[in-house]
Amino acid sequence: MLPVRLAVLVVEDERSVADITCALLNSLGHIACCCNNADDALAIIASEKIDVVLTDLQIHGRLSGLQLRELITTRYPDIRVICMSGYVDPASAVNSRIGSEIDFLHKPIKPEMLAAILTSPQSHQAPGLRC
Repeated sequence: MLPVRLAVLVVEDERSVADITCALLNSLGHIACCCNNADDALAIIASEKIDVVLTDLQIHGRLSGLQLRELITTRYPDIRVICMSGYVDPASAVNSRIGSEIDFLHKPIKPEMLAAILTSPQSHQAPGLRC
């Protein structure tokens, strides 16, 4: 069976983290595109075929990463959303949902963890991404 090539949108407001994450996704054989806020992410999703959104929980703009996740899962139920952060408080409400209803990666992202979460159920084939 051939590996699935996914179109992944990375929403990260730290440019160096976004660049590293996109390079890692590309090295895993996926098509990566980056933006730094929820409004740009929603515009890209409306115009491109996106399979997965990988969003930081703390992003600049009017919506947080968690709010972006809620909006995407409501409007675009076929798009998988994976949240990431290096600052999650273990006592937070978000943390209690991690693993049960929120796909989550701790930063810094390890290549094997990213590969594992992307190959877990809910994969789609990506024809191409123009961003």
